[in-house]
Amino acid sequence: MNNKNSNNKVMTINDVLSNAKKYKEHEQYDKAINLYNQIINNYPNNFKALFERAKLYNLTEKYYEALNDLDILLNLPVSKHIVHIHIADTLKALKKYDEAIENYLEAIDIKPDYEATYVPVINIMIMNNQFDKAVEIVDKGINNLPNSSDLVALKAKVYSKLKDFDQAEEWYKKAIDFGLNDRIKHVILTEYAIVKEKLGKYDEAMDIAKKANIAAQIEPAAKHHTTERIDNFITSAAKYIDTSQWKSQFTYTSNNPIFLMGFPRSGTTLMEQILYTNKNLVVTDEPGVMSAINFNLDHILNRQFCYPDDFNTITNSEIEICINNYFLRIKNVLADYNPNLRIVDKDPMSFIYLLSVKIFFPKSSIIMMIRDPRGSVAKTYLLIIYYINSFLFSKNISRIVD
Repeated sequence: MNNKNSNNKVMTINDVLSNAKKYKEHEQYDKAINLYNQIINNYPNNFKALFERAKLYNLTEKYYEALNDLDILLNLPVSKHIVHIHIADTLKALKKYDEAIENYLEAIDIKPDYEATYVPVINIMIMNNQFDKAVEIVDKGINNLPNSSDLVALKAKVYSKLKDFDQAEEWYKKAIDFGLNDRIKHVILTEYAIVKEKLGKYDEAMDIAKKANIAAQIEPAAKHHTTERIDNFITSAAKYIDTSQWKSQFTYTSNNPIFLMGFPRSGTTLMEQILYTNKNLVVTDEPGVMSAINFNLDHILNRQFCYPDDFNTITNSEIEICINNYFLRIKNVLADYNPNLRIVDKDPMSFIYLLSVKIFFPKSSIIMMIRDPRGSVAKTYLLIIYYINSFLFSKNISRIVD
């Protein structure tokens, strides 16, 4: 090469490669690619320049250009299994999953004891529901790398996707006994906790989930995630649901919504979707209308109102005001509101305000979704740590309970 630096010194290929690397580190990818182009124009089979340019093409989402370079590398004296892995990664980015799998398997055949090849190919197989093939490949990996906790955990993941939770539990336990990779420890522990939750082992699920939090260095969403606190919460809420206080003797003309209630993760969303298939119903999808009314009764009735005691003195006209306020709020949140359709008001935690519901709508239908409270707590907590940016209001369960 005839390149010269600012001191008019002839630069070697290694000098150009070094400069290209610096450009890459500073995210000046076009300049780095230009330097690799210079090398390849003079030395078409320079595998270092081809490989680095292919990686940059991938980084800048120029996947077909990357594949061209990688295809050339397959005919050069380089580590073929590494090239196949990069080809597979590129094909995966293009969502050409079958071709990606073929190249990952080529890499495994060349070097079956290279652990990094197994993880992406098995995950693609799981994603595409190729579970039998995934089991076959993960078994091959474990045979070649019998002490790999990552592969053992992958086998557990396959069984979990197959809903064979007993087998999944067994293999996750083996992975933990081997010792987990710190980099993915929190992920595997979270998956294990989900399996425990599926098996109904809620307390164990919570314990493992908390360990996952610690492994991920995440501050716990709530310090008191215990089933006892949830039991206390339900008991305290239940004291306001005394049927003797239901003033259903009031009569008035109004539509009567269907109120869909239940503790979080108890199946209210599934029930809502089922009800939505009925052409005579329209669903609200958690508008929080009933809770908003109860929080604003002072303003709505223009007098001091103490919940629930003042329901003993509420008048018919005040009830009508609350009903009108309810439908006004519903109209504001329902884009497809139609007065001829019956409303399904899905708001799981509105069972706290069941007294208000029965006073305002004594002829309404109520669907209460029931689940073991421990299951609700475990599932909610797992969602929080699995999707750490979740907007679930139950991020702080201890606050809700209090």
